Amino acid sequence: MAAVTKEKDEIAAKMAIICKELRSMKTREVQEKVEDCRPQLAKCTVELKQTKVAMEEMHRQRDLLCEELQKVKDDLDTLRCE
Repeated sequence: MAAVTKEKDEIAAKMAIICKELRSMKTREVQEKVEDCRPQLAKCTVELKQTKVAMEEMHRQRDLLCEELQKVKDDLDTLRCE
């Protein structure tokens, strides 16, 4: 009986060690996945900033074109009145 209890305790200790190693491996795996995503995240962040700048430039150009269109309309109305 004592041998069985001792063997059971040894197995329980080994199981605890295995569980601890498994948790450690899972933690490392998650960290590696996060680290693997960092370059992609940095690239996407740069692309997002570039897209925002391009969009702001397009809005600025649109506003300028709208102003120019309004001036042309005003000039046309003036010519019609004359």
